[in-house]
Amino acid sequence: MVNIAELRARHSKMTQSELAKELGTEQANISRWEQNPLSMNSKNLIKVAIYFNVSIDELLGVNEKEKVLA
Repeated sequence: MVNIAELRARHSKMTQSELAKELGTEQANISRWEQNPLSMNSKNLIKVAIYFNVSIDELLGVNEKEKVLA
């Protein structure tokens, strides 16, 4: 799983507020998503994935082994 906080840190140590502004949301949402990525709706998952150039699977912690078993 790729943590949003880790992604922010890699991205010029971006703050939650800065990311919220980029994604058109509020800082409280970023905080909640960092604690529980499953709390994001599909629209926001896509926004975060595109912004950081990662897959939705990475954000949700789905790995290749789990995909095969599903």
